Amino acid sequence: MFISVVPVKRTPYGVDCFDYKIGHEAGDVRVGDLIQVPFRNRQTPALVISTSEHSEFAAKTINLNKINLIFNLPAVIVPFLYCEAQRAFSSKPSVLLSWMRTVPKRQHEKLTPTPLNHLRNGSDIATYAINRFEKIRRYTESSNGRVLILTPWKNRATSIAHHLSAPFLHADLNDTAAWKTWTEFVATKKSTLVATRLGAWLSIFADTVIIDEPENDDFKQDELSPRLDARQLVESAKEYRTNLQIIKVGTTCRLREIENVAAQNLPSIQIPITYVAWNSKGRSQIEGLQVQTLSAIENAINEKRRVIILHPIKGETARVTCRDCAWTLTCQNCGFAVTRGQASAICGRCGQKTVLPAVCANCKGSALAGGRTGKDRLIRNLAGIFPTNAFSVLDLKEWHNHSLAHEALVIITDLSLIGGVAEDIRRRERLILAYRRLAAAVQNAGGKMLVQGDEELIETADSWLQSDGLLKALQAEWKERKTFKYPPAYKLIKLLIDGTAEKADELFARLTAALPLPWETRGPFKVAYRGKGRKERFVIHALPPTGQKESGISLNLEAFAKEAIIDLDPIAFFM
Repeated sequence: MFISVVPVKRTPYGVDCFDYKIGHEAGDVRVGDLIQVPFRNRQTPALVISTSEHSEFAAKTINLNKINLIFNLPAVIVPFLYCEAQRAFSSKPSVLLSWMRTVPKRQHEKLTPTPLNHLRNGSDIATYAINRFEKIRRYTESSNGRVLILTPWKNRATSIAHHLSAPFLHADLNDTAAWKTWTEFVATKKSTLVATRLGAWLSIFADTVIIDEPENDDFKQDELSPRLDARQLVESAKEYRTNLQIIKVGTTCRLREIENVAAQNLPSIQIPITYVAWNSKGRSQIEGLQVQTLSAIENAINEKRRVIILHPIKGETARVTCRDCAWTLTCQNCGFAVTRGQASAICGRCGQKTVLPAVCANCKGSALAGGRTGKDRLIRNLAGIFPTNAFSVLDLKEWHNHSLAHEALVIITDLSLIGGVAEDIRRRERLILAYRRLAAAVQNAGGKMLVQGDEELIETADSWLQSDGLLKALQAEWKERKTFKYPPAYKLIKLLIDGTAEKADELFARLTAALPLPWETRGPFKVAYRGKGRKERFVIHALPPTGQKESGISLNLEAFAKEAIIDLDPIAFFM
C-alpha cells in the first residue's frame, strides 16, 4: 500500500504531496493521521491525505516498515486543507505549517481523539453588545460539545480564558504548550478553547465557534504568505461541518454586513464624555493638552480616580524636522519618518534605531526640532505637576494590552489618531471602529471620557456612538466604496510583485491579456516605505466580474501564483 502525505514544512507553491510505501508489518494508517516520515534526511511530521494500492512514483518511494504515529486527526481536515491552500495560493505544506507551527519531537502523553460530535446546533447568530464578554460567557455556558472562542488580541484571549477557567492559545505559548493545548481540545468531546487568529483552523473540529469583535481587522494576517483570515476560515469550516454553529459578538457591525443590519440592532454607547476642541487660546502649559483637559486631570486625581491618557505619538516628538527647510529624518531601513527619542530616533514602522544628526542633511541648519509632543515628553511634563502614580500615558499598542481601572477618566489627546495607520479609503472606517471599541470599554468600567480634537471631527464622532449615527456613517462609507469599486462593495484582488518596475509592467501586461472580459486590472502601483535591503514592491489590482465564483477566480489567477503573492480579500489595498 502507498500513502500520500503533506509534510508540516514550508515548500514552494505547487510542491505539495509526497508518496511513501507501507510495509506489511508497519501497522494500520488512515487519512488524517499525523505521522513521522523520513524527509530530506530527517524525521518530519506529515499529514496522511490519501491511501492507495498504486503510486505513479512507486519506483522512487521510501519504504516505511514502521508507522510512528503522532496524533489522529479527523479526516475532514484534508478537504479543508485543500480548500484553504487553494484560496491562499500557497502550498499545502506551508498552510499546514502555519496552522500547527512546530510539532514537538517528543510528546510526553499520547492522546486519543474522540470522534467529531454530530450536534443539532441552531442557526448562526450575529449579536451586537457593549459588554461583549458577558455575551460570550452566556453563549459558552449554553453551548454543547467543543467551543472555540476567537478574539483579535493575545491579552483579550488571556482575559477571557481566565474568566471562563479555560485554556488559551496564542503566539507567545511555547511549542510544547501550544501542542498540548490544541490536541487536548481536539481529543475532548466537550471542551472550551480561547484562541487568537492562529487557532482559527481548529474550527473544523469545533461544534460552536464564537467570534469576538468580528469587525476587527486583526483577525487577518496581511504580511506574509499564506495570508489567512480567521473569520474566513470559520466560514469555510462550516462548508464541511454543516452542524457547526457560528456566533459573532461585536460592538460594531462589519462594513460588508451594513445592508442587512437595522439601526435598532446596533447598540448605543452611553457614557459621560467631555469634548474639547482645539483652540489656540485654550492651550495649557503642557504642550498637547488644553487648559480644560489639564483641569479635568487635576479634578480626577483629587477624586482619587485613575487617569488614563491615550496619546498615539511615541517617543519625544512625532518627527525630527528642520524648522528652516522642513526636511524630515527618515528610517535608513524602511524609509518611514522616525520618532525622536531622548538618545536616538526610532522608526514606528520597523523599530530600527537611527542616530540623531547634529545638523539638517538638506540645508545644514541646526534647528532640528520635532513635530508634535510625543508620549515620553508628555509623561515628563505631567510628572512636573502631578504624582506619577496617579496617571498613565499609553500609545495604541499599550492601550490594547491595558486593563482599565474602575471609574477611570480616559483622555484621548487627538481623536484623529486612534484608528492607527490606514490608507485614506479606510481611515474613517478604522476610526469609527476604534472609537466605539474604546468608548465601550470605558462604559463597561463605569468611567468617563475627555476627547480632544478638531471641532468638526469631534462633533461628527459623537454621533458614531448612537445607533442611528453609526448606521448613517457606515452607509456613507459603503456608498464611497461602491463609487471607487473597493471592497467590500466590490471584489478586489491584490497581487504583490517584488522586483523592478519593468517586471511589474510585464506581469501586468500578461495578466491583463490572460484575464477574460469583463475582468478589470489596475496598476502597477508602487508600495512606499520599502527597506533599503529589500526589493521594490508593486501592487496590481484585479477586479473579477460581479457574481464570479471563487473557484473561477482561482482558476484564472493560478498561473501567476509563482510570480506574485495573491490576496483575495486584502485589508490594505496599496501597501
